[in-house]
Amino acid sequence: MSIKKDIITVILTAYKRDHFDLQIPAILEQSIKPDKIYIWQNENHVDLSFYKQKYQNSISIIKSETNFKFWGRFALATLFSTEYVAIFDDDIIPGPKWLENCLRLSKEKNCIIGANGRTINNTNIDLDSPDIEAAFVGHCWFFKKEWLHYMYAIEPYTYENGEDIHFCACCKILGGITSWVPEQFGDFNSTLKDFGDDSIATCKTSNHSEIRKKIIDHFKLMGWK
Repeated sequence: MSIKKDIITVILTAYKRDHFDLQIPAILEQSIKPDKIYIWQNENHVDLSFYKQKYQNSISIIKSETNFKFWGRFALATLFSTEYVAIFDDDIIPGPKWLENCLRLSKEKNCIIGANGRTINNTNIDLDSPDIEAAFVGHCWFFKKEWLHYMYAIEPYTYENGEDIHFCACCKILGGITSWVPEQFGDFNSTLKDFGDDSIATCKTSNHSEIRKKIIDHFKLMGWK
């Protein structure tokens, strides 16, 4: 398969939230246009028929009757022919230069880009300064498609959570690929945080923090620093 250099495919995530009236236009209005937008849908909690009709030339919907949680969208990305992939959670609205800035930083640092980041001890990094390295990033992942083979080289500690930790840790351990959060000001702003603080947020499940700590400890034993 011939890879399209410097071209981006975008994956949006559909589960129980519906902010596609904001997400899709925000992607289409990027200063660097994606090659295609895919919506990965777990189960059938949101009716996407309106968006399919309105944006039929710009989006494709991949529906799974089985809930593969956070992992199916990364599996989908292995099928693309573009050099870069950007995966967005369902609570993220990118500013108009988000993809442009991600592409810039990825080329400079040869790294995974995220909308926020954490240290290896699972504490938030300071986003008040531009371009900062993190142990792992989340809510959005911008990366070279070829790096996905690192993700699948190590079996996940659990499929219930932690795809962000798993992806970044595997890429660092096996490929020396670092993770960064780019400038978050003005046109680069990526997150409307109130969207991710509702009753279905994964972080509100009872064992969320415990599971993530175990995943981090699992990778530390493999030499993750």
